[in-house]
Amino acid sequence: MMSTSEIPGGAGRRDWPGAALAAAVGAVGLLMMHHPMILSGLRRIQVDLADTRLINYFLEHNYRWYRGLPGHESYWDPPFFYPARNIAAYSDTMFGIAPLYAAFRALGFAPDTSFQLWTIALSALNYAVMIHLLTRRLGVSAAAASAGAFLFAFGSPRANMLTQQTQLTQFLSLISVDALFGLFSGGIVSRPARAAAWIVATAGMLAQLSSAFYPGWFMVLAMGIASALAIWMPSTRRPFLATLARDAPWIALAAGLGGLAIRPWLSHHLAASRELGPRWLGWALSAMPLPVTWLETGPQNWLGRWVGGLSGIGPARPAGLTTPLGIGWATTIAVLAGLYLGRHRASTRLLAAAAAVLALCLTRLPDGLVLAAECLLILGPPAFAYVDRKAHPRLFVAVFGLVILLVWLKGPVGPFLLGCGLFALLIAAAAFVGRGDDRAEAIATGALVVGLSLMLFPAPLVLGLGAAVGGLLAGAAALLGLRSRPGIESIALGGFLAFAVGITYWDRPAVWQIALAAPFAVMAARLAPARPPAWSLPHLALAGLAAEVVFSQGGTAWHFFHIHVPGGSSLIFLSRVGLILLIPAAIGLAYALDALRGGGRWAIALGLGAICLLEQGTTTPAFDKHANREVIASLARRIDPGPGAFYYTPDELLPPVKANLDAMWAGLVRGKPTINGYSGHTPRGWRDLDEPEGFRPADLRKLALAWDRWKGTFGRAVVGAEWIGGPEDRPGQFPRGGTTGAGAEVDPPPRAAP
Repeated sequence: MMSTSEIPGGAGRRDWPGAALAAAVGAVGLLMMHHPMILSGLRRIQVDLADTRLINYFLEHNYRWYRGLPGHESYWDPPFFYPARNIAAYSDTMFGIAPLYAAFRALGFAPDTSFQLWTIALSALNYAVMIHLLTRRLGVSAAAASAGAFLFAFGSPRANMLTQQTQLTQFLSLISVDALFGLFSGGIVSRPARAAAWIVATAGMLAQLSSAFYPGWFMVLAMGIASALAIWMPSTRRPFLATLARDAPWIALAAGLGGLAIRPWLSHHLAASRELGPRWLGWALSAMPLPVTWLETGPQNWLGRWVGGLSGIGPARPAGLTTPLGIGWATTIAVLAGLYLGRHRASTRLLAAAAAVLALCLTRLPDGLVLAAECLLILGPPAFAYVDRKAHPRLFVAVFGLVILLVWLKGPVGPFLLGCGLFALLIAAAAFVGRGDDRAEAIATGALVVGLSLMLFPAPLVLGLGAAVGGLLAGAAALLGLRSRPGIESIALGGFLAFAVGITYWDRPAVWQIALAAPFAVMAARLAPARPPAWSLPHLALAGLAAEVVFSQGGTAWHFFHIHVPGGSSLIFLSRVGLILLIPAAIGLAYALDALRGGGRWAIALGLGAICLLEQGTTTPAFDKHANREVIASLARRIDPGPGAFYYTPDELLPPVKANLDAMWAGLVRGKPTINGYSGHTPRGWRDLDEPEGFRPADLRKLALAWDRWKGTFGRAVVGAEWIGGPEDRPGQFPRGGTTGAGAEVDPPPRAAP
């Protein structure tokens, strides 16, 4: 949605000083992001012994599947949670990005070292692809592009989410964004080039989804919002639809090929979703970003704690439930200023609007704020339409038609919507009484009054008695000498409404409170010094309708997305949406610095850029990979080399996640499957085997029962499985044939044959 005239000339010229500066800034960013690994000579691994090792495990499984090694013949059945099937679909499989890891493994690096190099390479790719987008697609100077790409690749939100290295794969979806910018800006002209661009855009999204679901799902959602806004906004509607019409064959081709490519991945994940059911909605809601979350940079940020103390911005909620999404005060101001300065570009306006909608949809807003916004959007347009109904009679009817649509769509409505409907009924009735000479307006307005009356007062007895009361009052007024037809109509209609409303809503004060806002809304609309353009009123009413439908529960749109949007019920950590918003943030920062540079303010641009980059500095935890190797090797030495699976119970109190991942990696070393496991989900019946304090005799008895149930479920597949750290390894604590917690006699499982 950007014309070629929006792109400054000369962006494609070779700029060796700019390229050198971009390389230097990228090197500084890599050091800032990964200094715990780099400064230790790759002895330490970011970030922890939990998800970091799980992601490394899946990458190693991909590599071994490429080679067809024993235990990895089936891609969807890695050797943990043995012998459950399709367990790779419980988490991100890393399929789309694993070849990069496999390249390091093929060069002879160890799995953990390959993982470190893979992590650093992903950060470098994030930086490089954003540099390309800013310089080649948007025409930003190399210096400003370096700062924008730094924010995208090494920003504080990304560093705070480094516990999930899958989020570093976002350059895959950025490739799609880059291709779409080229398509909709008119920069890609030839038909073969357009076909290739659509295929590249599709391939980037498929690679993203098959590598890391969260950034892929959020990017698809962002693209859907941007598409709806592109059709909504007059400045982008025509070029957007024209591009879709022009490239319809290539879009169909890319969609067809993409559907064939994603079908196996999709079928396995859908099967896992049906088996396990949706995630608990309450958990997702408890981890939603709050408005203050977008200002926090976190305690690990170099400047975050100091600036947070000065500003009074404390933790949004207890640590661990959500991730700080702030990019720093100076950077935030610079980003907003840059997006404002770029408002003459239709693409920038669309980008900013889509980012705002996405942030609002994925933020838990105060209930009062949501209610106030809905009142303004739903009650404001009818008030302005009523004031201007003489000049725009059909617009008045259209706006009130949207209010009727809202009440009708919501079915059994609550007090807020009932009040909105009653508000519309009162104003429509007043317009009907004081109608002008437009016959079509009179008929349509009368139909609105009748329609709203039938919707809001569905009981025939209420309607009948109300009509009788209104008729009696009008007749009495006529007998008393009233001869004005509008006056008699007003009394009749007013009597009907007063009786029907009083009977129906006498015990629901919230309905009255909203309905009584009608005279104040009309008064404000009449006194407003600058009224909105007439064409914007239906848009505002539609926005109010959408807000009520989407934000109707708890001040958040996630209830709606969780239920109605495919894949939404699988998400929990909604703060990861912050990484998508780093794209418009990077563009805004680049625009701001470019504007300063273009105005000759090089010193200010340089100082602001340095401050913005420094605000991203964050130190993340790390662990010693050699110590981790020794723990895994020690456990692997305890595993019988014979055939069959094994199950590991730690001899000391360990977090279940660590114990299970130790077993998974020891299984890789020994070449044996394990019943232990850790992933986004667990197979049915396995959770009882995940005992956090399994070293205690009482817990061993409970585990023995769970062990028997697991063997009963899978039969021969685990009948000869070995229990490392089980009763046989602890003589005297759990004697053979001892009583379990349920009072049954259970023999410990036999050891595998040597």
